[in-house]
Amino acid sequence: MVEPLEQLVPTFEIDGKEHKAIVENETVSMFDYSYQGRVEVASVQGIAANAYIGMSLTEPEERVFRVIERRGMICVPFGGRVREVALDLTHPYWEVADYNYHLVFAWKIG
Repeated sequence: MVEPLEQLVPTFEIDGKEHKAIVENETVSMFDYSYQGRVEVASVQGIAANAYIGMSLTEPEERVFRVIERRGMICVPFGGRVREVALDLTHPYWEVADYNYHLVFAWKIG
């Protein structure tokens, strides 16, 4: 599932104060890259009193690696000198077992 950035509840923390962010001009792209892998089709094992035998057969398998790219301008109304900025993204589906996962990007401005 590909959610737009707005559904990830973007907020900025600027020098310790939280501000709601606004997403503009967003595009979401999905790219599938295929590659060759191997898949096991049969596995045989045998154990005797003094011997072990094992055999595995594999065959080529087409696999897909998916990349989701989100681009957009995230704006927050703020003026003046800034020392620290953090962008926080979260989603209700990320709240697994009360861990409350967040994706945070932080910058220190010198």
